[in-house]
This record gives sequence, C-alpha cells and structure tokens, in this order.
Amino acid sequence: MKIDVGLTMKRMLSVAIVVVLLSALGGCAHETEFRGPTGEGPVAPDGSIMIQSFYYAGNIYIPAGGKIYTSQIPLTKALIGEVASVDNSDWPDEELEGTNLKKGMEVYKSTETDGIMYVRIKKNEWYQFVKYVPEDATDIQSDVGLLANASPETSAMMVYYYDGSQTTVKMSFDLEKNKAIIEEINALGINQISPEKISEMKPPVYGIDISDKSGMRIWLTYSDGKWLSKDGSMYAGEYDLATVFEGVPEDNMTCIPGGSGMLNAALLGKYDIGYYALGEEISDSTGEISMEVLSISDKLVKLQLKNESKEEYLYGLPFTLEKEIDGRWYRLPVALSNWGFTLAASVLEPGGCAETYADLTMYGDLEAGKYRIVKEELAAEFEIR
Repeated sequence: MKIDVGLTMKRMLSVAIVVVLLSALGGCAHETEFRGPTGEGPVAPDGSIMIQSFYYAGNIYIPAGGKIYTSQIPLTKALIGEVASVDNSDWPDEELEGTNLKKGMEVYKSTETDGIMYVRIKKNEWYQFVKYVPEDATDIQSDVGLLANASPETSAMMVYYYDGSQTTVKMSFDLEKNKAIIEEINALGINQISPEKISEMKPPVYGIDISDKSGMRIWLTYSDGKWLSKDGSMYAGEYDLATVFEGVPEDNMTCIPGGSGMLNAALLGKYDIGYYALGEEISDSTGEISMEVLSISDKLVKLQLKNESKEEYLYGLPFTLEKEIDGRWYRLPVALSNWGFTLAASVLEPGGCAETYADLTMYGDLEAGKYRIVKEELAAEFEIR
C-alpha cells in the first residue's frame, strides 16, 4: 500500500524555504565553497561556517552523522563541560567554543574510543562528533586500544568473515586464546583516519564481536589494514585477522547468505549494496488485513491496522525496515548492538482497526528515500525527504 505522509505540506515547506533562500541571496543560487579547519569544509559565500563544530584540547571536532538518541549512546562516556561560546564567523580555536551549537549544551567524551565526543542537544537527542582528521592523515595516533573495555571473562568472542557473497560467523570460547587476541589488538599502534575511508573497505572483510563488563557489545570490522567501529570512527593498523578466524573451531559456526549478517553492515551498506538482503515478497493485493502509515515523528512511525475479515487477527511489535534502491526493495540491517522486541501479541477483532508503532531508532540515521515497514505479510510505504 503506497502512501506519502504529508506530501502536500512538505512541498509547501520546501517551496517556502527555496523562496526565502533565493530572496536572501539576491534571487540567484550560490554554490558553497568546501573549506575546513585546514582548508577543507563547508563554508557559506560570506565565509561563515555552516556545520556544527567545537574546539577541545587542541582539536576541532565535526559531526560524524545525523541526530542520534540516548539509546544509541554508549555508557562509557564522561561529561567534560558545556559549550562555552558560539561564533559562526570562523572555525573555533578556544576551549569549548562552537559553531552552530547553543551555549550551555553538555559535551561528553567517550572513555572507550579516542576522538569520539557527544553533544546533548535535547533531553533525549544528541550529536556525535569525531576529531577532525585530514583525508591523508596518518600521524594521529590513538592512545586507547580498540578492545580496551572487552571482557573475555564474561563474554564469548564472535569472529566474522565476509567473502563478498556469504558471511560466516564462528564463536570462540577459549578464554586464554581470546585474551591473547584482545591484547594483540590493543597493542597495535593504530592511527585514526578519515571516516570517509569506509568506502575503501572491500571483501574479504573480517570482524570481531565481544561484550564489555556492562553487557554492551563492541563491534569491529577489519579490511586491508582499516578498522571500523560501530560508531563510524575508523583507524589504520595492520593485523592478521584472517588467521584468527581460521584458528577458531567450526563447532559453533553459522553461514548467512550475503553481507547483511556482517558487523557494521548498516554503515558498510551505504557504499556496497551487498550488505543489504533482498526484501520480502509482498502481494500487491491488500487482502482483508491492511496496514498504512498515519504519521512519522522523529524516529517513531504511527501505523494503523484494519481487519476486514471475519476472523481475529494476531499481531505484535516485531517489524523490519526496507528501502527501495533502483526499483528493488532491500531489508536494512540494524545499526544498534543492543536491541530487541517485546514478544507480546495483540488481538484485532473482525471489522476492527488498531494503532501501533514502529520505532526506527535501531536503524540509526536514515537517508532520504522511499521506505516501507514490513510486518509478516503486510507492508506500508513512506518517504523520508
């Protein structure tokens, strides 16, 4: 069932914004110059900075992506202060000075990953920031091990291998061996590199998944000397993860077609569609049970179910999210490490209708495009613009 929530209102708003911008620019559009802290970055024609940024401990921090929510923020963070001042006329160069932020916003530092910061913009909304690193930087060394908070005493280690067509997952329960691997990786002389390097991660791709003492999972994906963490930060450091994978027994092994089962598939899939699984086959006929999207607020999609049959219909909270790419539907992998559904069933009586919700938080920051919520044999489409 195809719908477009609030399309008329969105078009009116888009036209209004364009009119305001054209008026402000004297009736013609201007391309922005890309110039940053060292000559690269988004700068308006008048020279002002167009993105959020702030200065801390000798470094400039820039956004790592869109808005995220409290459930996506690691527990391993520490408050370092508040945005002290805001000046959009130039890049910040004073402690906790910012651009396009608000004075008084709380700033947190990740105690797990060097170079990762968080700014609270509302009670439950945040921006994640990364240390500005020039595209060709190779000399910014991290002083925090990639698996510094791993807890092999309380968690088995899962190792992954994606060859471009299949993802293979093994579980290692060998405590001493797992400890040795963690020590080796933490001892690497890793350098932080530009997050844009993710586009260079090609199969074969390997991964490690292990929990910390609080139960939060640590995800790392590796390919050709590049490491990708689940928060999108990237590091350079050579390690033979292929030998580690081969050395884990096949007693507990799972094979998954494609790359959708790979760690960080939600991030990697934006550059390689092989990390997305093909979507469900949904009948064009709505039948006697139908579902449609009523509204979207932030990450919460309000759905309506209708039962025009003569029998009760059972439904629950679980759903998957699919995106249309080049005319085909693909199931998106989740971006969060700790998530799940409450497995409770509700009854929809014959001739009745009910409202339910789909929380998209677990899929991270979604780009513009056409999506659909899939619940068993039902699907409801919507657009993000």
